[in-house]
Amino acid sequence: MKRLFSALLVVVIGTLAMGDSQAASGKIWYVNHESKAAGDGRSWNRAFQSLQEALSATSKGDEIWVARGTYYPHATDPTESFILKEDVAIYGGFSGRETERQQRNYRKNVTVLSGNIGKGDKTKNTKTIVLGADRAVLDGFTVSDAYGTDTPRMHLVPADILKNDMVVGGGMRNFMTGPIVRNTVFKNNYSPKGGAVYNVHKPGADQATFINVDFIDNVAEIRGGGVSNDLGAMPRFINCRFIGNRSNDKGGALYNDFAASPLVFNCLFTRNSAVNAGAIGNDGGSAPLLVNATILDNRAVSELGSGLYQGTGANSNPILLRSVVDNVYNWHEDILSELGSLVPPDKTLPLAEFIPISNLKGQLLPSELKSAPAYARGYQPKLDGALLLKE
Repeated sequence: MKRLFSALLVVVIGTLAMGDSQAASGKIWYVNHESKAAGDGRSWNRAFQSLQEALSATSKGDEIWVARGTYYPHATDPTESFILKEDVAIYGGFSGRETERQQRNYRKNVTVLSGNIGKGDKTKNTKTIVLGADRAVLDGFTVSDAYGTDTPRMHLVPADILKNDMVVGGGMRNFMTGPIVRNTVFKNNYSPKGGAVYNVHKPGADQATFINVDFIDNVAEIRGGGVSNDLGAMPRFINCRFIGNRSNDKGGALYNDFAASPLVFNCLFTRNSAVNAGAIGNDGGSAPLLVNATILDNRAVSELGSGLYQGTGANSNPILLRSVVDNVYNWHEDILSELGSLVPPDKTLPLAEFIPISNLKGQLLPSELKSAPAYARGYQPKLDGALLLKE
């Protein structure tokens, strides 16, 4: 089992550790929308009034500290977004008096990146609120009220996706970028694909990471009410919750296509809904790994896969470790393998039997599964995702 996770462990533990240390180099820029006068951003007393000003001023290695309140990419233009920068970290949740990052309280000092600029007409709201960047950090925010529409395009080929000309990812779009998002809530966002977040992977680059992130009441017109992943994207979801998201077609909480296979550790999926794949939909050879996941009480209007749905394309073969799933649907001959999980009878194959017929053959011996950690099944609010990986 350790060999299965060894490469992943180095990356994820390093990512988690970044959240505990203060910036070793670079400047700190301050933002407070209540600032009395426009300043140069070098202290709370001289804070920028807008986040866009701070983003323009930063260089690699810098941090931006944002005081509580609501910030918009643009007051009237729905096509404007907050464009993150490589190796720049943005932290919300400050009162405006802190001298160290650890003093902030992002739960008390709610800091909102909002698309609600339509003055009551949501169709005029911001289309995509945040555009990601490699190794950028977004930590301690609520991202809400995006609204984007586009000509429906359901059956795409990779060339269509690579044009990057679609309105996708209401809260955040990570097109061939790998940011780190922590301690953040995405809620009430709407987009054709990826109501809250849309991820596309760039070969050889970092994958997007989401730690302690809630996806609540987001909607996709076509795919992925919470998150949609394409083209080999393998984002990491650690200690996340997907609650009340909806897709008007497939993948109420999470949708994966074109071999997009996210790594899901200690996450909850509940009260999500779609026509097909109420919680998670996997197409096109997508095979997510789910460890200590709970997928319960979701709804598929068609009654096809309210929990886990494996649809078009071969080799959509998820792996469940110590997870709880109340409903599974396999469209073709896809295989859902499991170890130590609670799943519907006759819907899965023991992981020890799957290994010899999969690309894990030669990498992992069935006998090694005996050393897998014996945590309680399913999502646990107090379970540390970093500890789960380490064990």
